[in-house]
Amino acid sequence: MSRRPLLFVSIALVLAAAAGGLGWLGGRASHDASSTEAPGVDVAGDTAPAARGAASARPPVQRPPDRPLPPLDQPLRDVLPELQRRADAGEAAAACRLAAELDFCAQIRMRLASTAEMLRDGSDSSVRFGQIDSNATPEEQQRQSERALVAHSERLLEESAHCDSVPPSTPVQRVQYWRSAALGGNPMALRMYASGNAFRQESVLDQLDALRLYRGEAESLAVRAAQSGDRMMVLALGNAYSPNNREQRRSLLSQAVKPDGARALAFFLHAQAQLPAPPATSPRNANRQAMRDNRLTRSIRELETQLDPSALAQARQLAADMARDYAPPAMPSSGNTSRTEARGLPGGMLRAQCSDD
Repeated sequence: MSRRPLLFVSIALVLAAAAGGLGWLGGRASHDASSTEAPGVDVAGDTAPAARGAASARPPVQRPPDRPLPPLDQPLRDVLPELQRRADAGEAAAACRLAAELDFCAQIRMRLASTAEMLRDGSDSSVRFGQIDSNATPEEQQRQSERALVAHSERLLEESAHCDSVPPSTPVQRVQYWRSAALGGNPMALRMYASGNAFRQESVLDQLDALRLYRGEAESLAVRAAQSGDRMMVLALGNAYSPNNREQRRSLLSQAVKPDGARALAFFLHAQAQLPAPPATSPRNANRQAMRDNRLTRSIRELETQLDPSALAQARQLAADMARDYAPPAMPSSGNTSRTEARGLPGGMLRAQCSDD
């Protein structure tokens, strides 16, 4: 057997073991999957489905104030009990961080399994993991591709160490924590939940009850996020309300609201007038920003030509109201961790955005 298959098979076995939970569940007999069951906070929908009606009838319980969260570089197993206890007690930032942590670990397991399969099969798709010299010989390109895949596998294993000895969670549990944090007003969780990004495509059928709940509250939560100055949700609402391109694949938020051209135009006008363009740190970022600006301008022009004078006047009045009443737009925060530092941590920016502390 040649060196390449032996190397790839060896790495594939390590990846498959990690993805299968070897080491993740060891030593956790007293902390099984039930530890990540539905949050215990007294918020409608955060309890088990059978209790939701009773929970929604009770007055909301005041949540405890957010406290500083554990450092991002600590292994999750060391902070998981604290995060669960605080999230279940109603701390919005803790619920957000816990949801982000569990989401990261779930995605790591999927990436480990996928890469292990790629290594076992000797897939040529490893080219996606690195730059390949187009001028090199086919043999050298193959070696470059193999080295890139091995390097990717090693980085993935390093990231997965953050989730070592952490029991797996379910999609429903993770969504419940996102929702609890969103209802508590956490900006990051509001964006994740209201946009629909908290739901995973690969497990939609497991989340039907949660999706029904989401459909009834997504619009109000998205507007709440936009009112607080979330620049992403301003644009997301414009796209969700827009009656154009409805036949294309739509976001969950767009499926949860009724098309409304006047409201779509109002959010687009607010975005155009109130959202300053981020600094172009590179030509690539400048090109991306230019493309976004062009799409926004095109969306505005399309709606302005489609709406009648009454709807146009309504849209402009709504945009003026937003300029007066909405908080100044701001970029998502990343707490005390700089963007550069956050990118080097497991989970990147997502885990860093749950707290301003």
